[in-house]
Order: sequence, then C-alpha cells, then structure tokens
Amino acid sequence: DYLALNLLPEAMELATEAQDTLARQGMPRYVALAAGNRAVAARKMGRYTEALDALLSARDFFAERGATVDVARLDLERAICLRETGDLQAAVTVATEAMKVFADHGLPLQTAHARLTLADCLLALGEVDRAASLYLLALEALGEIPSLAWRAHNGLGQAAEARGQMGEAYRHYQEAIVC
Repeated sequence: DYLALNLLPEAMELATEAQDTLARQGMPRYVALAAGNRAVAARKMGRYTEALDALLSARDFFAERGATVDVARLDLERAICLRETGDLQAAVTVATEAMKVFADHGLPLQTAHARLTLADCLLALGEVDRAASLYLLALEALGEIPSLAWRAHNGLGQAAEARGQMGEAYRHYQEAIVC
C-alpha cells in the first residue's frame, strides 16, 4: 500500500523492518519478497544501485528454488531499473526473458506489463516499429485495465510522434488521458 501511494521512505522503512523480523522468524521466502518491495521503493527514490542489489539478492533466493515466475517478476523490476539507468540493451534482454516466462506460464497481465517495459526500452533505442507492435499487443490485454492501458496509448503516441504522424500521436495521447 505504501508503494502504491508513493510513500517511499515509509515503504523503505517498513520493508527493511519486515526483512529483519522475517529473517529472525526463519521465513526466507518472505524476506526475499520484502527485499523486492524495498527494491521498488529504492528504484522510485532513484537509488538504483541499492535497488539492483536487493533485486539480485531476492532473485538468487527464488532462482535456487526454481521459482521461475518469482524470478521473472523480479527481473521485470530489474529491467525497469536498467532502463532508468540507461543500460537499455541489458534492460531489453532482461525484459524479454521475463516476458517469455510470463507468457509460458499463461499470465496475460504480467506478460502485458513486460511488453510495456520492453516496448519502452525499444522506443528509447529508436526501434519505433518493434516498440509500437509491443504496445499494441499489450493494449489488447490491458483494454479493461486503464491504470496500465494508458502506458500503451502513451507509448503508441510517442511512436507515432517519432514517425511524424502527429494526428495519430494526438489520438493516442487523448486515449491515454481518458484512461
């Protein structure tokens, strides 16, 4: 809840407390989940090194147990960190792998979220057509979820703008606002 409300210092503090408490109680899975929450807060606060360290620690825990979906969830957050730090090629690789895991496990919402992240990276790399196709695929799955669908419309608007299609860009930006 604190993360959703962007109460980041509070989220960071609570996640750290949770990690400590859960570690003392011998609950390593929940320690790893709390580390993931701490990483999200750290990323949103611009503390990327701390976020990536926490994500890799939690990822290692889940990877050792063969929890591929949990690994992919953490990898998607890692891809966002990498994108925000400018390591776009690494972000593309990580987001692509996460997207494949979600798709293989029949998780359409998570797959769409990974497509959005991958599309954002590709757009930043100037791969406008590939990005646009991923935004469209994500939008198909997210049409009923405006809190995420706006990202697809915004990305499609940016792609259209990059192509010089200002009318189409405007239409997608308007759809993003509606969402």
